[in-house]
Amino acid sequence: MARRNVSRNKVQSILIILVIAMPVALASFGFTFRESSRLTPEERATYYLGQTQVKINQSLAPSKYNYQNPLDEIATHFNPNQNDSWNGTPPDESKAIDLESLIEGYTWISERSSTQVTKTEFGQTNVEVIEVEAWDDNLQGVFFDFSGTVPSNENEALVNKAALKRLGVSVGGLVEFIELGRALKIVGTIEDARSVAKNSQIFVQPGAISATGLNAQGTSFYGIGTEPTTWKEVIELNKQGYGVLSREVIFNPPAEEDIPLVVAGGGYPGESSSSLIQVLVLFPILLMPVIVLTGSAFSFGARRQLRSIAVISSLGANRSTLRFITIASGLWLGFLGGVVGSFIGAAGSFFLSPSFSDGSKTSYPGFHVPWLLLGAIALGGAVIGGLVSAIPAFRAAKVDVLSTLRGSRRDAKVKKRSGIFGLVLIALGVTGLLVSVPIWVYLEDQATKTELGWERAAELARLTLQLSLLSSMVTI
Repeated sequence: MARRNVSRNKVQSILIILVIAMPVALASFGFTFRESSRLTPEERATYYLGQTQVKINQSLAPSKYNYQNPLDEIATHFNPNQNDSWNGTPPDESKAIDLESLIEGYTWISERSSTQVTKTEFGQTNVEVIEVEAWDDNLQGVFFDFSGTVPSNENEALVNKAALKRLGVSVGGLVEFIELGRALKIVGTIEDARSVAKNSQIFVQPGAISATGLNAQGTSFYGIGTEPTTWKEVIELNKQGYGVLSREVIFNPPAEEDIPLVVAGGGYPGESSSSLIQVLVLFPILLMPVIVLTGSAFSFGARRQLRSIAVISSLGANRSTLRFITIASGLWLGFLGGVVGSFIGAAGSFFLSPSFSDGSKTSYPGFHVPWLLLGAIALGGAVIGGLVSAIPAFRAAKVDVLSTLRGSRRDAKVKKRSGIFGLVLIALGVTGLLVSVPIWVYLEDQATKTELGWERAAELARLTLQLSLLSSMVTI
């Protein structure tokens, strides 16, 4: 019966499917874009480590309050006992780094970045210069699209395509460093997976610009070897001021209770709940017109099939069966709307997401589809359809069989209490969101967490989150 009603009223059914598909498509696009912007462990290891085991750099002076996010390569200082909890001491640049004493069993490739003033076709500009053997096979993935020849001395360089265009030169030409009073010959091109598309870069041999040795401060080092660097070793290196990105940790990240920064109450620096807050605020706004439009369509459809329902009722069908006829149509149409919306959103993400990227492989590593999440969203469309069709279904089940079959209709009774109750619920939901969201933002601020205490602030934030979720549900 439900499928027959759907096929019989094709225009109405298509409109309901499209109305439900609209918010589902937006959600599908957002979740697919979010997933596509996240690096998988394989992508993170490739774009940040290439074929090496570990990357290490010193950014802080030794301290027991040095920590790091397992997937970052920069150490972070966090001391909840001082006013400026995140303010650490920079390392002593007069001291050389003894890599062999830090981690044994590796050979190292150094990487150092600086900004130099270079001559362009129409003047001068600042260009990023990276001293690294970008052409080394062990760094394949961090650097890609190598073309030309390997620099054979300190007077030869590789550039990326953005630099060729910005400097107005070509392979075989010269790039002039104004402040250094030097000119380097361009012998090829290469790209950096971590760099934005518009960023001009020049790649030279280590020491060609800075004239420093391998163990220099301000330099990162890629470790080549077979033995992994464990999370326990990373923690010990953090205390010495080193940030470490390990292939082993990327593929086997520690549990939250094993991360000292989290245990100390610092969470992750830069951690934000803005995306979840946006969902809480926008969710009722997006669903409101959907509920109004689909509810009206189902009410109209229920009135159109009153005679059919009256006939079924006259044959002995009980009210639960009559209600199920309309609700089943809602579930079926809602599911179709969910499937259509999920497909449209995922397809839109496939074509549009690259345009939101900054051009680096790390900002948009590839098209990743969250299949389980999209399946849940499609089922959510069915839930929306079922819920919205429930009220028309209950009304239709109260059909006056005799009056309907004779063609007479009673005037509908409008109850003021229902409208007033609905307005009160909307007002309560909106008020709850307006109150809870700003409080949540306040509690997520680092200064607030330090002032109230991390545990108390986290508990209050959880309560505020529950209030926000309840407000969203009440508003809908």
